[in-house]
Amino acid sequence: MRRPLFRRALFSIIAATLLFPSFDGFAGNDNDDEIKKIELSWESKLRFGKAASDINAPGNVIIDAVSNSRTVTGAAFNFGGHWSRGKFKIEAEKNAYVIVSLPPSIVLESDHGGYTITVNNLHMNLTNPVKLSKSGRKTIYIGGTLQITPNHKADEYRDIGTLVVNVEYN
Repeated sequence: MRRPLFRRALFSIIAATLLFPSFDGFAGNDNDDEIKKIELSWESKLRFGKAASDINAPGNVIIDAVSNSRTVTGAAFNFGGHWSRGKFKIEAEKNAYVIVSLPPSIVLESDHGGYTITVNNLHMNLTNPVKLSKSGRKTIYIGGTLQITPNHKADEYRDIGTLVVNVEYN
């Protein structure tokens, strides 16, 4: 027998997946004309797993970049699935300090078009300025809050280019 709440629930599977390409950034040096390259490479995707909201109320899936935890809140239902914080690496000048900037939110679009979902509160596991290692590297983890609106369409969602990470020398 089904519980009444589940009869009202939208049994959608939200496998919000952000696809991150590898890219390079550059920063100038005030002391001379030399350009010191900053390279960013994505190691893993930010995934929220499977969840759905009630047809009458919203819910959230929160991935915490610091604690590496997943929380489902509001009128959202947790259906498990694979979830993970996003992970990227920075390579630049040895022992340098850099400032990493993330957008406050991004928009994801369904694979079949026409439907969008928002990820707010993007955050990383470290605070700025970030000190790179003796080899000039640092791993950064990304988290955020997936907002599931009532009656949201079940599909897989991908970043449509709204995730722009800026890294600059401090």
